[in-house]
Amino acid sequence: MAYFSRHTSRQFQRFFVIGVLSTTVNYGMFFLLLYSFRIDYIISGIVGYLSGLIIGFAFNRSWTFQSVERRAAHEAVSYGGVYVVSLIMSMLFLRLLVGM
Repeated sequence: MAYFSRHTSRQFQRFFVIGVLSTTVNYGMFFLLLYSFRIDYIISGIVGYLSGLIIGFAFNRSWTFQSVERRAAHEAVSYGGVYVVSLIMSMLFLRLLVGM
């Protein structure tokens, strides 16, 4: 039982670190594209979001959960599918806030 809680705690810590990293990549890319390259805020938001998503998936799969199964494509589609809904909602909300 002690191993399980120690193992789970380590996974949570790693998941948290990757969450911070992927969020930093997301917003870093968003602001870079928006302010440095003057790319539309919706396009910048989508590219930033997808950048963070890819970083999060890759590092969570390999480092946080140490997945060794060869189902990476299936896992990526499942992972991405969940986040597509979130992306659409985020972009609609962003559009709404900018339009106010």
